[in-house]
Amino acid sequence: MNPPTHLRRPGHWLQIGGRLLLLSLALACASAPAAPEPVVPGGLTGRVFDAETAAPLDQAFVILVANSARPQMAMTDRQGFFALEVPSGNYEITVALDGFEDAKLGGPERMQHPVVRLRRARPWASPRRIQPPRMLGGPNPVYTVEALQQRSQGMMLVRCAVLLDTQVEGCVILRGLPAMNESVRFAYEHRRYAPAVIDGVPTAVDFVFRMTLALE
Repeated sequence: MNPPTHLRRPGHWLQIGGRLLLLSLALACASAPAAPEPVVPGGLTGRVFDAETAAPLDQAFVILVANSARPQMAMTDRQGFFALEVPSGNYEITVALDGFEDAKLGGPERMQHPVVRLRRARPWASPRRIQPPRMLGGPNPVYTVEALQQRSQGMMLVRCAVLLDTQVEGCVILRGLPAMNESVRFAYEHRRYAPAVIDGVPTAVDFVFRMTLALE
């Protein structure tokens, strides 16, 4: 039995025991239901709201800068949640979204669950003031036999260094699915991404990717 030549959304076809299974991969920007709060052991989980309407803000940029390290960047989900790894010592967090004033958080104190309320403002002069890494190509994760047997599904958070030359390296699973961790890490480290942009300048960052795995 051959897989159909046209699929409604990206996925992998895998034949196991005479059955053909579609392994669907839904990324953070997909229109899937919002994930629950992305808890990261030892990290920081926060939430971003519109100060005027109290609605959660999707796709807000959260950028952490600490000493001379690469900036760490994450984006909020549809419920306004974000998650970061937190370094020791001083750091500053900027929360930014087009059409809102930036918010600044930081200091040596250990923030655990910050709630950020952004005030409305004029749109950015350029929509490219801040941009996330943009995927250029590379593989999707492949479900392992163990993951299929366990029907492993859910959200994963993966921090990777996305460099100016489009290389991806040093991926660390912040929140994982044990049977899929290595497959997901391998996929990200063999992809290529255009670098993030901060204040209009291409910048190497440690980006926190959000991926939701779902079996069909």
